[in-house]
Amino acid sequence: MKKCKSINDFSVFIKEKMNLRWQRCNKSIFILFAYNSTGKTLISSIINNDNNLCYNSFFEDLLVWNNKNELEFNYDNFNPEILNFMGEQGLDTQISDLFHEFVSNNIVVDINFQTGIIYFYTIDDIDLQTGENYRNKIKISRAEETLFKFSIFYVLLDNALSDIEENYQESIFKNCEYIIFDDPTSNLDDNNIIRIANKIVKLYDNYSYKHKIKILIETHNTLLLDILKNNFTKHRSGKEKKHISFYNLIKNDHGYSYLNISSIQIAHHLDVKSRLDILLNDEFISKTSYNLFRILLEKQASYMGASSFSKCLRLSNKNDKEDLIRCLNHYSHGNLTEIEMDNLDKQSADILKEAYNNFIEDYGWRRKDD
Repeated sequence: MKKCKSINDFSVFIKEKMNLRWQRCNKSIFILFAYNSTGKTLISSIINNDNNLCYNSFFEDLLVWNNKNELEFNYDNFNPEILNFMGEQGLDTQISDLFHEFVSNNIVVDINFQTGIIYFYTIDDIDLQTGENYRNKIKISRAEETLFKFSIFYVLLDNALSDIEENYQESIFKNCEYIIFDDPTSNLDDNNIIRIANKIVKLYDNYSYKHKIKILIETHNTLLLDILKNNFTKHRSGKEKKHISFYNLIKNDHGYSYLNISSIQIAHHLDVKSRLDILLNDEFISKTSYNLFRILLEKQASYMGASSFSKCLRLSNKNDKEDLIRCLNHYSHGNLTEIEMDNLDKQSADILKEAYNNFIEDYGWRRKDD
């Protein structure tokens, strides 16, 4: 395991590694596994620029809900050339088709690239007297919204890569050097995580990337990592594997450590538990503990077929349980600076410790001293 002092240093390492791989193989993909609050989004921000294509929280924020149950493109931040490209290529049908690979066909999408307005309705919205569809606009769920925004990015990316290979000199994407997926599976269930992983692999296999385009995928999701490893390493020749890198980034007291995990299988849940055992024994408990505990709870809930990780929580006080669930939800997707800077107050720390100890006892996890 190697060390680096900062996220900036590690970002430089990633770029150097990817460039070297591309020079040797004319293709390069870097998959980074790191838990939330490690700094993945900062890495993508450092590597990304206006010429690259990046799917992250900033891309998702380019589409916002208005008070009419419509999604709007944020014209102030959305590249108008890209919006024009999507309109000229008629990508609305492709986006809708891909979206329906993830969700029910009952949801109909209406995309207007000229106005920048998108709305959703169901095919059941039919006037029984006239037979006409009155298109009652609906607001889709958070997971459906994530899948829709991913569908936009994926279709855009697919067509951009095709445009680069067929029309390089005139392509508006010819200066694209990096394609970045930063946690593309947030808020999604296992089935859709598998679908997205397979889509990324298919996209990588469909193009030559001869114009120095490299791909960076960042994730904290162990299922996505396992699927990508299985597809990129187990079913390819030695030559094909040379352009693929898998790394694990870990934050510690002295900065960061990173490890090449291309040929290593990690027992992620045991690693998380080990880190959580250490954190909960400290005098000052970091809010990062919420994130790690939620990972364990979600693993347990998935194994049991429970509808929510909260089903695996036990606390003597009902109000404490409700407060802890709110904290687990907030700090698992909260602001990085907020997570890193603050420690828990004594009451919150005691509640978290009680819940963790009950969890270990209830589900027979091996204790640190066993």
